[in-house]
Parts: sequence; C-alpha cells; structure tokens
Amino acid sequence: MAMEELMKRCLAVLWCLVALFVMPGWVLGSGTYAGRPPKPPDNIDAAKYEIGKNLFMGTVLPKVGSGDKPAQEARLKKLQDRLPRKVQPTVNLPALAGKLTPQQLAGVEYYLAVRFKVK
Repeated sequence: MAMEELMKRCLAVLWCLVALFVMPGWVLGSGTYAGRPPKPPDNIDAAKYEIGKNLFMGTVLPKVGSGDKPAQEARLKKLQDRLPRKVQPTVNLPALAGKLTPQQLAGVEYYLAVRFKVK
C-alpha cells in the first residue's frame, strides 16, 4: 500500500513538472503581434482623398496665386484649430492660403474630415 501511494505521488510530481515545462511553450507560442490597423471607410472619394493627403503631407506643392487668399486663409485657420493637438505643430495649413485651387482646398477639407474627423 505504501508503495502504491509513493508511486502515485511520484507520478503526480512528474506530471506537474511536465506541465510546468510544457505550458509556457503553449502560452508563449502565440507570441506578441501588432494589432490590426484600422480599416479605411468603404465609401471614400479616393481621388479627392489623395489630393488632400498629398497637400497635407507636403508631397505635392500647390501653384502660387491660384486661389482667393483671404477666404482660404479663414477656412484653413479654422481647420488648423480643429486638428488634434498632437498634429497641429506638424502642419501649417494657413501657409497654403492663396495657393490652392478650389478642388485642392476641397481635397484638403475632405482628407481632414476622413482622417481626423475635422469638419
């Protein structure tokens, strides 16, 4: 009887040791990974969005003097103030005033509405 009890205890300890060494492998097997990036909206106007994004990022420079500077400056200042605080120092929208065509200005407004929910 004592031998059976000793065997049961040894098997229990052995089983616990095996589980101790195997379980971390299962837990860590999935690893860490970056979350899924946000899915873009399905119903965006791609051409308008790209124009606005390129102007906002500075990859496309607008032509000088192709728009109404005072009206554009007021709209761009309002948009600049509504941007998130982290983004405001990185861009100077009022500097584009007077240089944008109406389509480009609409593109910038559209991009900011989609990207930063600014209206």
